[in-house]
Amino acid sequence: MEFKILGEKIREEARRVSRAFGGESFRREADRSTYMFVAPLSESASMRYSIDGKTQQLEWIELSQGKRRRNWDGDAVCWLDFSEVEPTANAVDGIAPELNAILACGLYRLGIEEGEAWDELNLTLTAHEQLELRLGFPREFWPQKWLDEAVQ
Repeated sequence: MEFKILGEKIREEARRVSRAFGGESFRREADRSTYMFVAPLSESASMRYSIDGKTQQLEWIELSQGKRRRNWDGDAVCWLDFSEVEPTANAVDGIAPELNAILACGLYRLGIEEGEAWDELNLTLTAHEQLELRLGFPREFWPQKWLDEAVQ
């Protein structure tokens, strides 16, 4: 099984990222020299993402409208870059509202509650939506910030 090769921390990070964006499953892409994963998010959205093998941290995410079962066609409509201190985003014009909702939920669940990516994508969540997202997200995937707040 391919997950025996992956290492526990990379596998857990892949699960956390997939779940943050609403994915129930993910698979590793065919290129075994990298840690790239594809996750279907809904009937109309998919994501591909990469985890750095050394730091075991998320590097980037590409979101696509449409369900990708095999090859990634390179038709992403949004790119998130996590290589800097603050994540950045680029998107094509006219992203479907459903994809904007997926982006807002996913970023929030990763612990990114504000900043450049939110501004670039014009995303918002109400306090009520934030509370619902936090309470509905398994505690094992909570960002450290949330765990620290829960202790206080």
